[in-house]
Amino acid sequence: MTDYIDAEHTALATVQEPPQAPIALFGTSDPVETIERAVRVADALKNVVKSKGLISNIKGKEYPQVEAWQTLAVMLGVSLVEEWTRKLENGWEARCVVFSRDGRTIGAADAQCTRDEYTWKSRDDYALRSMAQTRATSKAARSVLGFVMVLAGYQATPAEEMPRDEKAAPEAPKAAPVPTAAELRALYADCRAVDPSLPESVKAWALANVPNYTPSDDGFRAVEAALRALLANGAAKPPPAPVERAQPAPAAKPSGAAQNAPESPETAKNAPMTDATRRRLMGALNRIGVSAKADRLAFAAQRGFLVASYSDLTEEQARALAEDATNQAQCPACGTADPAKHQAGCPEGETL
Repeated sequence: MTDYIDAEHTALATVQEPPQAPIALFGTSDPVETIERAVRVADALKNVVKSKGLISNIKGKEYPQVEAWQTLAVMLGVSLVEEWTRKLENGWEARCVVFSRDGRTIGAADAQCTRDEYTWKSRDDYALRSMAQTRATSKAARSVLGFVMVLAGYQATPAEEMPRDEKAAPEAPKAAPVPTAAELRALYADCRAVDPSLPESVKAWALANVPNYTPSDDGFRAVEAALRALLANGAAKPPPAPVERAQPAPAAKPSGAAQNAPESPETAKNAPMTDATRRRLMGALNRIGVSAKADRLAFAAQRGFLVASYSDLTEEQARALAEDATNQAQCPACGTADPAKHQAGCPEGETL
């Protein structure tokens, strides 16, 4: 007989531990702490890549090179692993995978380098394959860590992805320099030297001949262009070459009573210009803004004195020019010869 012993069967309980949470990239799941740690990492990264030259400046913006992305990955315990490369019809393609410190796949990217790009159209296969790997590495790192690079103050686009075969955009044409009022008056004097029928005032001429003229930078440029066109199209031809004058022989110094005799008109007409008259003439010309040699010769030519130099002027001619310049410097309304006061306070004063 077989005896059976009844025994109480007790089920063995299996204790299951909860799954371990994956290690966060910055070692915390708190969003505030994550940002704070990301900022600290970005600051440390910036010091390294800046000092080691791991940034490319392209058109004024800073783009991180692949070594900068690799540095950031190491700082955060991230691994960038090439998964494969394969040959294309006209280049190479590569894929890179991003692993966290606990071995999880947290990102990936693939990239190409082909001979369709101008820079790479004549390069060897190994160079294209290497660039495809470099681009895939940078691109994969960007997919996970791009925001940290931005916090460091750099562009999120890897430098290797930026096209290098783009032709530089043509620079905007620089604005022509703005002519001064004195330059416009000198240019206008060249026109009047051969066409005395033109108005005496360049402003009056500009108002009549330059459409929509206003005293502004654009207005000054328009006046200059119109005056140069006037000279170019033959309306005002260059003045004739100055006629050289033979220097008159110095008169014999009178003696006795003749030395104190008043100067005769004939003597002043033919005598060379004196130092006193020269100083008076030059001062009057400076007050009306005629200071350049060419402007002074044009001023004399307008009045019929065609000379190669003011040294060729006679005393009578110099006095006439000085008188004319003095009259121009004086305002008919206020009587001042000070151009600054004339322009600032006189309602009759003309300014361009």
